[in-house]
Amino acid sequence: MLTDRRNVIVMAGIPAIMQVMLDPATKFLKTGKKMLSTAIDLHRPEGEIAELFGNLQKRYLDVPMGSYPFIRDGRPGTQLVLRSIDAARLAEAENELKVQLAARGWI
Repeated sequence: MLTDRRNVIVMAGIPAIMQVMLDPATKFLKTGKKMLSTAIDLHRPEGEIAELFGNLQKRYLDVPMGSYPFIRDGRPGTQLVLRSIDAARLAEAENELKVQLAARGWI
């Protein structure tokens, strides 16, 4: 059942049913600026990257960042994700990160 109570829309949890319900619900959704993101996968443990990445986060407080550890091919790695609604600011932060990673030979 689709219920609109000012700013709440309730839908079924079953994906196939929810998809059918989503089309009529979209007219009630407000949209804003698109969130952009970029990701860099490194075969380095999160702990090795933490200080560098933390310092970058302090310089770009307006660019949300996250690090997500993974294991691929039996090796630890980390995915670094940067997000922003400002494409220029996102590119600036990404470029600075890549320069720092390249200086360490990590990319």
